[in-house]
Amino acid sequence: MYEWLKFAYPNKMATLEQCRLAVEKKKITAAQFKEITGQKYLENNTDREKPSTKRNIFKFFTK
Repeated sequence: MYEWLKFAYPNKMATLEQCRLAVEKKKITAAQFKEITGQKYLENNTDREKPSTKRNIFKFFTK
């Protein structure tokens, strides 16, 4: 998991949230998280990327 995230995160194939979840699921360590993202892992981080709950219905009609 670490090797894949180390490759995928800088290439925008993995998100910061996915890296955080990998730490929570004990797939990588907090030190590895910092190495991959350059950010300190905060266990109770409230600034998480929120998935969009709104659907853009107009994208279906603009083609």
